[in-house]
Amino acid sequence: MVAVNDGDGVFADGEGMRAWLKSETVEALTAGGAWPTPSTAALWNRFREETLTGSVRRWRATEVRRVLMGGKQRPANGTYRVEIDRGTGNVWICTPDYRRLCRLRSRVRDTRSAFYAAKFSPGDNRALIQRFGVGQAEWQIAEA
Repeated sequence: MVAVNDGDGVFADGEGMRAWLKSETVEALTAGGAWPTPSTAALWNRFREETLTGSVRRWRATEVRRVLMGGKQRPANGTYRVEIDRGTGNVWICTPDYRRLCRLRSRVRDTRSAFYAAKFSPGDNRALIQRFGVGQAEWQIAEA
């Protein structure tokens, strides 16, 4: 907000934002090295550079249905957090406060930026796993 306010940012779409980022005003403010604030200047420079070079990647949404680890009762219908153990690839269904409820039989390897959600619906004991992010995840069946 500081950048938009101090840099006179007036735009209504991505093209307008890129034109504003290329403007002499924003170029001069950025060149000072401490704008929009000293603590956010590095982040701002990265954002501006990625946006102007076109290296910002599109996120996409994917869905897969996965079975719970044997013998576990599924949570009530609804939406849950997903926690991935980065070391093992184990996938846990969690409450909003990260309390683990159950584990999926599948493991996942995901090296890209993404976030996950799990949904349970009436009449289906599998978890609908939703992934939002760059690239795609690699799923595999875990040992029991």
